Amino acid sequence: MLFVLAIKSFRPLRRCLAALGVGMCLFVVMDLAAPLPRRALDTDYSTVYMDRNGKILRISLSPSDKYRIKLPLKEMSTYLKNGVLSYEDRYFYYHQGINPVSLARAIGMNIKSGRIVSGASTISMQVARMMERRPRTLRAKIIESFRALQLEFHYSKDEIMELYLNSIPMGGNIEGVGAGAYYYYGKSALELSAAESALLIGIPNSPNWNRPDRYPERARQKMSMVLERIHRDLGISKRDLRVMRESRPGLTCRKFPFNCPHLIESRHRGSDPFFVLFTVDQNLQLYCESIMKNYNEMMRGQGIYNGAVIIANNKTREVLAYVGSPDYFDSQHCGQINGAAIPRSPGSALKPFLYARAMELGLITPEKMVYDIPIADEDYSPANFCKTARGPVPARLALIHSLNVPAVRLEREMGGEGLKRVLMKIYPIKKDLIIEKSGLSIALGGFPLSLEDMVSLYMMLASNGDYAPLKYHTREDSEAISPRHILDRRACYIISEILSDCHRPDLPYSWEFAPELAKVALKTGTSFGLRDAWCIGYNPDYTVGVWLGNANNSGSSELIGVRAAAPLMIRILDHVTRSSDSWFKAPAGVAKRNVCARSGEKPGPFCSHGVKADWYIRGVSSEQECGVHKTITVRKRDGLHVCSYCMDEGPEAYEQKVVEYWPPEVISFMRSRGYRYSQIPRHNPSCQNFYAKDKPRIVRPAMSDEYIINEHMPLDSQKIPLKAFAGQDTDELFWFIGSTFLFQSKADETCFLTPRRGVWVISAVDSMGRSDSVKIKIY
Repeated sequence: MLFVLAIKSFRPLRRCLAALGVGMCLFVVMDLAAPLPRRALDTDYSTVYMDRNGKILRISLSPSDKYRIKLPLKEMSTYLKNGVLSYEDRYFYYHQGINPVSLARAIGMNIKSGRIVSGASTISMQVARMMERRPRTLRAKIIESFRALQLEFHYSKDEIMELYLNSIPMGGNIEGVGAGAYYYYGKSALELSAAESALLIGIPNSPNWNRPDRYPERARQKMSMVLERIHRDLGISKRDLRVMRESRPGLTCRKFPFNCPHLIESRHRGSDPFFVLFTVDQNLQLYCESIMKNYNEMMRGQGIYNGAVIIANNKTREVLAYVGSPDYFDSQHCGQINGAAIPRSPGSALKPFLYARAMELGLITPEKMVYDIPIADEDYSPANFCKTARGPVPARLALIHSLNVPAVRLEREMGGEGLKRVLMKIYPIKKDLIIEKSGLSIALGGFPLSLEDMVSLYMMLASNGDYAPLKYHTREDSEAISPRHILDRRACYIISEILSDCHRPDLPYSWEFAPELAKVALKTGTSFGLRDAWCIGYNPDYTVGVWLGNANNSGSSELIGVRAAAPLMIRILDHVTRSSDSWFKAPAGVAKRNVCARSGEKPGPFCSHGVKADWYIRGVSSEQECGVHKTITVRKRDGLHVCSYCMDEGPEAYEQKVVEYWPPEVISFMRSRGYRYSQIPRHNPSCQNFYAKDKPRIVRPAMSDEYIINEHMPLDSQKIPLKAFAGQDTDELFWFIGSTFLFQSKADETCFLTPRRGVWVISAVDSMGRSDSVKIKIY
C-alpha cells in the first residue's frame, strides 16, 4: 500500500520529466532543421594586417563590408567586459539565453505603456539579432529567443560574450569593440579606460545617433549615463565618477590605415585568416614609402613614373620594407601595379652571379685578364653600353664597369655550366620555358626577374652562396624552407669584395674616409632600350633593392641604373645601417697572392711589368704561370726570329728577347685601335721546319655560311666581307678561293668578294705559310 502511494506521489515529477524530454527532443529536431548560421558568426570578420611589432598596417572589410575585428575575450579591457554585463545583462552567466524575470517585467511595461518600450533582450538574444537582422516584431522576438537557446546550446558563455563584443554596432560600418576602439581612440580594446569603455558601451543603443565623431556632446552625455549605472560594479568611487563625467572623450577618429597595399594584396594569406602578421617594420616601411614618393616627384620630369623598393634582413630572410609603387592611387601611371613583383629585364644586375660561377670553376680571379673585344664570328654580337671596347681588362674592372662583351665571352666559355646553371638550380620550374631559350643574352639580362627575385639572389651572395626565398610572414611554417647551396662561399666573398669597389653616388671615390657610412657591395643594371634601372646593395646585415621604370614598359633616357636607381638605394641603405665596422669575414680557402700586372696570372720568370695582389681560391683558381710574357731567340745581325731548327751559327750570334704573346684577335684589336704591343720579329724565312700556333683564323664568313644572290640587285652591292685574325708575327694575309689567288690584305683589314654561285673553299694564308679555311655555299 505504501509503495502504491509513493508511486502516485512521483507522477507530477514524471510528467515534468516527460515534458522536459519531449521539449528537448523537439529542440534538437528544430536545431537540426534550422541550424545556426555559423558562417556569420565565425567568418564575417575583417582581416587585420600587422607589422612585426603588432602595429596595424591595414584592416580589410569583412565579407559583409564591415570593419569588424575578431578579438578573444582576454584581449578586451576588464572595464569593458564588466561594464557590458552591468549595463546590458547582469544575469548573463545565470540564465540560458532567456531571462524570465526580465521578460515578465518587459511584458508588464509594454502592456502598461501600450507600446513596446522594453525588449528584455539578453546578450544572447542580441547576438541572435545581430546574426540575422529582422524588423522588431513579435515573430522576430520568438525567433531571437529560439536562436538564443541555440547559442547557449552550442557555445559557452565566454564565447557568446566574445561574439557580442565583436559584433555590436559602433556607428556606420564599424562593428565590434576592436574596430571601435581603434577608430575612436587609436588603441586596442585591451587598453581602454573605464570612461572610454563606457562611451563604447553606450553607442549600440543608437549607433548613428550616439556616434562620438559626429555628435561628441551627445556621446559624452550617453557616456555619463552609462557610468552612472555601472560605476558601482566597476568599483569606481563617487569622486572618480564625477571626474569622468565632467571629462570629454579624447577622440582620435582616425581613418583606418592603408599601408603596404602591394605587399598585402600579393601576400595576403596567412595561417590565421583574421590576423596576418608581416615581417615588415612599419616605421621603416613609412620611411621607404615617403622617400620613394619624394624621389619619384623628382624623376617624373624625366619620364619615370614607377618604382619599387625592398629591404630584407640577410640573417632571417625577413622583408622589412616593401614598396610596390610611388603612389598606389596614381591610376594615370598604373600605381596599383606591383613593381616589385613584375618580371623585368635585370640588365647587368645578373653579372655578379656569372662571375661568381666562373670563379668557382677556376676560370678567373679578380685580376685575371678577360677580353673586351667585339665578337665578330658569332650571330650574337653584343656591345658595351658605352659603345666602346677596351681590349684586355681585369675581370674585376669588367664587372665593376658592367662590360657586356667579357660577360658574354665568359658565358660562352662555360657553356651550359655558367649563369644558366645557377638560375636553373634556383628556378627549376622555368628551365624549359625560359632559361634554355635565352641563349648568351642571359648574361646581359635576357632572363626576366622581379625585384623580389633579385633581392633573394643578392641575399645569396651575402649568405655564403645559400639560397632561400624571402620571408614575408612571421607565423608561416611553410616559409621555413631550408636554404639550398648554390654558389661557392669563397667565390661569393670575392664577388662581395669586388662589388664594394663599385661607384657609390654619395661618395664615389672616398667612402672609406667617412667612418659613419657603412661599407656596401652594390651592382646596378640597365635593361635594353633604357626601360629599367636597377640597383641592389648589401652588407652582412641587409639587402636593399631598387627598381625604377614605367609600368607600361616605356623607356627614358634617364633610366640608367647608376644614375637613377643607385642614389635612392644608397640613401635607404645609409638610413638602415650607419656603421662601417661590419663586413664579411674571408672564409677558409680564400687568400691573396701576387700576379703578373699585365696578364693577371701567376708571375712567370719573364714577367717584367711588376706584380699586384689578387684574391684567389686555393685548389680551384688556376695555377698556370703567365702565358703572355715569353722569350724568343733573335739573330743579332738581322733581328729575325729563329728556332732550334734554323740556329746554324754560334751562340754569340743570338740573343734572348722577352715579348708579349696575345691571341690573334687581341692583336687584331690592338692594331685597329693603334695600341702599343710587342711586335714579334718575322721568323727566319729560310727555316723549313718552323710551325707556330698563331695561324690565321677566318672570322668572316663563318664555316658553312650560305648566301643567296638577289637577281634584282647589282653584284657590287652584294659583296661578301672577308676578315681574319692573324698572329702578331705577321702583317699580311693572302686570300684564295679554291686554288685561285684573290688578293693580298693587311692582317686586320676587311676585304670583299664578289659572289658567284657554287660551293667554295676560301683560305687565308699568312707570310709564314700558316692558313685557315672555311667552306661556303652561294645560291
